[in-house]
Amino acid sequence: MADTLFDELGGMPCLERVHRVFYGKLLRHPWLKGFFTGNRRDDLETQRTDFMARLFGGPKIYSGRLPKSAHTHMFITEEIFLVRHGILKESLTESGIRPDLMERWLGYDMGMKRALVKNTQSECFGIGVFRALEKRAHHRGGEAVEPRYAPTDRRNSLNSPTTRSAKAPHQAGEAP
Repeated sequence: MADTLFDELGGMPCLERVHRVFYGKLLRHPWLKGFFTGNRRDDLETQRTDFMARLFGGPKIYSGRLPKSAHTHMFITEEIFLVRHGILKESLTESGIRPDLMERWLGYDMGMKRALVKNTQSECFGIGVFRALEKRAHHRGGEAVEPRYAPTDRRNSLNSPTTRSAKAPHQAGEAP
């Protein structure tokens, strides 16, 4: 029997395979894909793979920030987290992960919920910076700076899976 979850899963090739499927789904999702605007898919996959490898007892390649500080500017509700968690479960199944290993992986993922989920936008560090940049650009007659991860209150209500259609109006090309 392998010593770590990393070993039991089959190492980096397994993590890479799962994250290829996972990010393929996230980047096609009608409202989750907005969280990744401006990021290269291969960078997202590599960073996630390196982080999970370390978490699962594999090589300590990852040198980035921990999830809480890396996502402090993102308004991730419990609902968003659970939808993303469901997509991870689908990805693990499609990647052929054994049920016992899948359960362990999903347990690690749920362990990050507390660090990522926020109840209000005021818990997001950095929203004020995005809004200040928007106002400054508008005042100078330039284009508004679109907050990459932290939507305004109106956009959030349009993007909420409970109040939006398959595509929020601003995703369909309409003004927010």
